[in-house]
Amino acid sequence: SGDEMTTSIEVTDERTNHFLQTEVAIKLWIERVLSLRLPQDQDLQQSLQNGIVLCYLLKAIGPHLIPRIQENTNHAFKLKENISFFIAGLRELRLKKLFAVNDLFEGNNIVHVVETLLELAAYCEKNGIRPFLDLTECSNLQLLATISPERKNQLKLLLAKSVQPQKKLVRKGSTVSPEVFRRTLALLVGKGFDIEKLDRAIARFQALFRGFLARIRYQRIVRNQAYREHIAKEILNTERSYVNNLNTCIEMYLVPLKDGMNGKKPVFSSDDIKIVFSNIRSIATFNEIMLKKVQERVLKWNTNAKLGDIFLDIMASLKIYTEYIQNFDDSVARYTEIRHTSAYDKFQSEVKIHSEQVMDLDAYLIMPIQRIPRYNLLLKELVKHTWEDHPDYANLKKAEKLMSDTATEINEKKRRSENTKMLLQLCISVKNLPMKLPLPHRRLAQKIDLPDKKLTCFLFNDMVMVVKNGKSHSQEYSAHYPIEEVNFVPKSAELTAQLMHSSGKELLKLTFEAPEDLNLWNRDFNVIKTESPQNRDRSNSCGAALSGTRPEEVLLNKSKQSVRNSRSDSFCQQLYGVGQVPPPPGRPGQNSQVQGPFKTLETAHSTPAIIKSTPVSPSPSPSPSPRLNHTTPNVNGPSNLNPNSNMNPKMTTSSNNPPNTNPDAPVSVAARIAALAAAQAASKNPGHTSRSDFSTHSNSSSMNPIQNNNHTSNPPPAAVPPPPPPVASGRSSTSIDGSKRTSVIVNINHPVRNDPPESTPLAGVSQQQSLSCACILL
Repeated sequence: SGDEMTTSIEVTDERTNHFLQTEVAIKLWIERVLSLRLPQDQDLQQSLQNGIVLCYLLKAIGPHLIPRIQENTNHAFKLKENISFFIAGLRELRLKKLFAVNDLFEGNNIVHVVETLLELAAYCEKNGIRPFLDLTECSNLQLLATISPERKNQLKLLLAKSVQPQKKLVRKGSTVSPEVFRRTLALLVGKGFDIEKLDRAIARFQALFRGFLARIRYQRIVRNQAYREHIAKEILNTERSYVNNLNTCIEMYLVPLKDGMNGKKPVFSSDDIKIVFSNIRSIATFNEIMLKKVQERVLKWNTNAKLGDIFLDIMASLKIYTEYIQNFDDSVARYTEIRHTSAYDKFQSEVKIHSEQVMDLDAYLIMPIQRIPRYNLLLKELVKHTWEDHPDYANLKKAEKLMSDTATEINEKKRRSENTKMLLQLCISVKNLPMKLPLPHRRLAQKIDLPDKKLTCFLFNDMVMVVKNGKSHSQEYSAHYPIEEVNFVPKSAELTAQLMHSSGKELLKLTFEAPEDLNLWNRDFNVIKTESPQNRDRSNSCGAALSGTRPEEVLLNKSKQSVRNSRSDSFCQQLYGVGQVPPPPGRPGQNSQVQGPFKTLETAHSTPAIIKSTPVSPSPSPSPSPRLNHTTPNVNGPSNLNPNSNMNPKMTTSSNNPPNTNPDAPVSVAARIAALAAAQAASKNPGHTSRSDFSTHSNSSSMNPIQNNNHTSNPPPAAVPPPPPPVASGRSSTSIDGSKRTSVIVNINHPVRNDPPESTPLAGVSQQQSLSCACILL
């Protein structure tokens, strides 16, 4: 029996005295932690019985561990709540030895209480929470003579139970069905076994166990409800303080500074007020509305009170903070410049005289930046202490997710804004840049100065750029390398790193001042190398983007870009059947390939050249153009539509090939576009012959109704009319393959029309036709 096992374990007087010494040492430790004096006429159990001291002790170790403390009450259930909160806090610290509530409140087992406090003291010592427990300071005390014999015997009995090994009542192994269990038990016990009585006993045990679990769950709910009330009050108090501070900033700073602009020497100009204060008035108005809603709920707080719906309602309006956060760096910079002026010092002293409790302006300006992260933390705590079947749980969970996403989105917008500002600053400060730095996907990750070489190396997420540092903080572009062609080789012992080309050539040697800088470069470079395929796909979507040219500029043949860009020449060669445009005067030997920042853009296209023309000498013109001395499309001879022509674009210098007589022969899209462009030009200028007329001939006129008559002579080109306004016209026509097709042609007034003749991309084609055909292709 249990009594026999208890009596078999002897507890000596020395051990009992050691336990009493431990009680005194724990009491002294609690007094030092809380900096108070416990009653000397009470033992440890009496001093801690109401749980108030224990709650303050745990709150000193972790402020978040105790939601509330029941004081100034004699109700037993409230005092037991203090002890249950203390035990729940110990469970949150993952302590293993936990006493029961009645072990302390009823005095059932003070030994368990001391063992729990010893483990708590060991936890504090392990985590560096001072003061530590010192058990040696009471080692010389003889305390057995101070207690009664009954108390001595009770302690010995409790100490004997505490060292008794606990039996394992449940053995891990395979489970059996209830029927097999009953039959096995009946065979072991014999004929006198009553199975119904066993079932009733098991049912009663299950009921007791369910009641035990229900009590634990109830205690957890009571604790969580105390936490919810505490967090709700914190939301209300912080919101009230926040709104009051914003109104103080407006009344004491914004309004007087704005009124002072009409004076002779204003402290802030209109631009200064706009930059420093941004939209702080709108934020204050928004939070005043939110404060009223929260105050109505918290003042009527109960177990089923809700706050999640309020946060869901204001979630969309929280983006009002975006403008303020993006402008915050400029606000601080401008305020830093102004605060050191004598006029602002005088204004600040007047504000302090009016109210000593008013803080400096920068203390108010930082508050909106801190508010959304504070909302996020408070919502997380509220969700943590709200049980799943609470009516506010779903709304709180959703509000927490949206608040976290909003905070992330605002921070991301701020990061992008800062990154764009840095890239624009580099565009201004670095000379001779061959590419456009500010791109949607590009961001600056790291930067390092090399004073010995007068270089600065920039690490972007898609390339590495090196610039030369000159006098007066001037910088000049030196080189750049695609990130996929560069390897970063760190040497931690020397605090250096090598930028190596994929071919094995050393590009640059970097020297770092601290190991942390080297590690940051190494980390960021490895992350960028991992993400680089995604950035390359985004960058290579258009070759023009790599070279700093917008895709629409390439497709619309922007004048000076089209001469350098070989893709424009190849496009015109396929569309109009003309050869490559020679370089304009003053740039002989222009290379037909454009070297972008990452790779060479090839000029070859695989689309076959369908339209073939015979070059002829242009007719005399009253005002000859410098570009009219090269090959132009044939405006007299028929065009040859040969589907079996060579796939490579090339010009034919004679028209010996017979015309195509097959009405079903396939015709390229380029031919259709050219025909539509010529028809459009003819319809807009009836009776006028442009410098280039396109004619497509076929034996079956019904298959291609858009035809031009053959001309026997070329009249001189008329003066180019002023550019018409943008017009979008739709026409329905029968295409060459016989199907009905509606084309929308947009005539664009583009600055390219005002360029000089030497920059015209095609001498034999009007630029309005070029732009129209490019829009159709788009």
